[in-house]
Amino acid sequence: MVLCKCRRIREELSNQNAETNNLANKLDREVHALKAQLEAAKYDVIKYCIGTLVSISAVGLAVLRILM
Repeated sequence: MVLCKCRRIREELSNQNAETNNLANKLDREVHALKAQLEAAKYDVIKYCIGTLVSISAVGLAVLRILM
């Protein structure tokens, strides 16, 4: 009877360990995907900021040329 309980406890612990590992792997994949999305968004923001600055500079130079 005691051996049967020990075996059941070991099986349950083994199942819980496997489930914990699966959840940890899933969490790691989700974190990695979120980091990739964040990097992509960051580069898009930088790209649009640079484009805006270049556009404003071009308009400013055009206005300066017209005024002179």
